[in-house]
Amino acid sequence: MTHSDADLSVRQTLVRYYFVWLIYSFAGAFLFGVYPLFLRSRGLTPFQINLVLATYFAVTFFSDTATGAFADLAGRRVGFVIGCVLRIISFITYFFAHSFLLFVIAEAIDGIGTTFGNGTIDSWAVDRLDRSGFAPSKDSVFARGSQFANLTFMVGAVIGGYVADRDIAAPWLLGAGGYVLAAFCGAASLTGESEEIGRISLGAIAHLIPARLRDGVRRGFSNRAILLLSIASAIIAGIWIPIAVQWPAYFESGYGIGVQIVGWVFSIFMIGRIAGAQIVIRQGPHPARRAGLLALAAAGIAIALFVAASGGIHTNLVLACLFAVNLLSGVSQPLVQAWFNEEIDASDRALLLSFQTTFVTLGNALSLIVNGLIVRRWGLMVGWCSLGFISFGAVACFVALRKHPLAGAQSGRGKPLQFRRVAKSG
Repeated sequence: MTHSDADLSVRQTLVRYYFVWLIYSFAGAFLFGVYPLFLRSRGLTPFQINLVLATYFAVTFFSDTATGAFADLAGRRVGFVIGCVLRIISFITYFFAHSFLLFVIAEAIDGIGTTFGNGTIDSWAVDRLDRSGFAPSKDSVFARGSQFANLTFMVGAVIGGYVADRDIAAPWLLGAGGYVLAAFCGAASLTGESEEIGRISLGAIAHLIPARLRDGVRRGFSNRAILLLSIASAIIAGIWIPIAVQWPAYFESGYGIGVQIVGWVFSIFMIGRIAGAQIVIRQGPHPARRAGLLALAAAGIAIALFVAASGGIHTNLVLACLFAVNLLSGVSQPLVQAWFNEEIDASDRALLLSFQTTFVTLGNALSLIVNGLIVRRWGLMVGWCSLGFISFGAVACFVALRKHPLAGAQSGRGKPLQFRRVAKSG
């Protein structure tokens, strides 16, 4: 680690954090919306598409905490680069695949690659900010990062939609090229880690990972805030994943324009998420009020899904309701991530972030299977209505955390962060 790496200012840390997030997010954005349409074009049935996605969630569920422990021991930069390389291999395999088995293999590789990347960028940024003496709450840091990522999602999804309208497989090559760029950018930018990270031999890591896995699971279940935030994250993510598979075909059929429409619909959803993150940035709540705001957002998601289910034949109404779901998700995501990061120590951050992601992947898998059965038996709108009821589980988690002592509130870090001030503070 060079002297300049060790002395990164708050401004430099944020610039690197946002830059790497932009490149990494852009790489995967070309497939947003067109992914289920691509699998359908290659001859997969809806049930087979669900099985491919279930493979992804099964792999991430069993490997996430282990790869998080690896990142804590070997270094965030190493974990990030490995994840990018695996996703490159997966995307190229997808491009050439025409059989169900190859799609399952490609999805398994992508799942492992995703788990290597999970939390590494956020963990690096939080560690660097803490070591730089950054005092305010990190709500707005994650909110701004979410906005930047969603902007790249919009651009990538629109490009992917138009490219897919000409060649449904071409977005996979664009994504692979994006992850090549992300790997180089991450290797160059995610520097300056503490001396304790990345200084252990591979042999020692192999022996230490099982112990850290046991410790991570024990600490995750013993910390009430971490456990409830993980469950709530799983519920919120599990609500959207079945819709993410279903809405492209719904709007393609409803508007009757072509594959390119999914890119524009996805952009509308991302505008909602960006607006939600902007609410956090402008009105950043005191940490003591996070739980109440998150409970209201989860209840709002439920109401929006009920309205969408009741007006399913009206495409524009469904579009407005799903926009509202994304708006409220844009409010929730940075608040939950900032709260979760404030509950854990730097040395265990990637491990416990992976503990959270393990819950999310389990929620996604269960939601995909159960909602798929409901939709097959009673129809799409009944399936969406059932997701609205599930959202009240997240409401219960946030309400249970209303009186939890918050690190930000105790240390005076509850002031809302204005991004421009942070950028100048370095």
